[in-house]
Amino acid sequence: MKYFCRGIFFVMIFFVISVFTGCGEEKKEVTATLIPSYSDAIVVEESNKESRVFNLKNNVLKESGKLQGVSEIVYNSKKPVYVYLTKKNESSSSNENKIDIFYNNSKLELSDFYYASDIKMNPSGDKIAFRSYKSNSISSAEGMRIYDIKNKEYIDLKSNVMVSGNLYSWIDENKILYYGTIQGKANSSKIYEYDISTGRESLYLTNINGYCMYFLNINHNIMYISGIGDDLSLYYYNSEDNTTEILNNNILKIYKYVDDKRDGSIFFTAVQKNNISAVYKFSYKNNNLNRITYDFPKSIEVSSGITEDENGNIYFVGDDIEDDKNSNDSMDVFVYNTKDTSISMLSSHKGKYKVYGSE
Repeated sequence: MKYFCRGIFFVMIFFVISVFTGCGEEKKEVTATLIPSYSDAIVVEESNKESRVFNLKNNVLKESGKLQGVSEIVYNSKKPVYVYLTKKNESSSSNENKIDIFYNNSKLELSDFYYASDIKMNPSGDKIAFRSYKSNSISSAEGMRIYDIKNKEYIDLKSNVMVSGNLYSWIDENKILYYGTIQGKANSSKIYEYDISTGRESLYLTNINGYCMYFLNINHNIMYISGIGDDLSLYYYNSEDNTTEILNNNILKIYKYVDDKRDGSIFFTAVQKNNISAVYKFSYKNNNLNRITYDFPKSIEVSSGITEDENGNIYFVGDDIEDDKNSNDSMDVFVYNTKDTSISMLSSHKGKYKVYGSE
């Protein structure tokens, strides 16, 4: 009996050691394989084979991994949750893609569409909005869709509004704004608000001053570009006192922006009516708009993003060589120091760069 009990004891010890060793290995594998580790600002250098990801901190680039077939990244480093827009077939010339979501030590994949784009994450990092197409045709547009990452399900919006392109923006974790039209209803092109928690839709901004071409949410206020034809203006709507003012008559299109809440400013990349690209700063404390870039760099790659690190430095992509033959394959990464208002080149060589930041 004594030897039998001793045998049972050693079997139990072996079992406990095996379980804890196995769990340790599984946790390490999941953390290393599934969940990335990005800083508040990152640079991605794209290439045909694979892309290199660099963490940005104190104006230093430190490589943190490689990606394949990824065209868009949205993430919240504090949750953490990482969302990638990835090609379905890396070897195919087709533009079919899917959405890969890394969250809570697991991977989710959304592929019930032909093509998706313009992913936008809510502030709490548990929902994303995007637009998709059923096939390789503009006419197959499915409009804006919302996916609940935490509950792993799509949210059915009780709305008749046809959202225009990528004109949607989160206000908070459950409320989203979008510009669109109700089919068959005259004068219905407005900005609407949808509350996911209640399933209610309401008007947010009725007087757009023409057709809205772009808008972004700034602490429940709206900066937007609208007009008719080429007669466009940049406006700022203050929801507290229900007033609207014109900020600029020369900006044609805004591409990307970052909100510096510590300074109370928005930095964005834009193209002017004379086809000149630049970085702008809008202070929403005093409604002051300033152009940041002029002669250095000479041009801005407006679609490559703009982001901010934990120290308030602003990063963007551009080129200091004025040559119409240059492509976004031969750009550099620049940093704007908000403390001394200086601009420096950060990259060591030209390349096809994009910058991203944590939501």
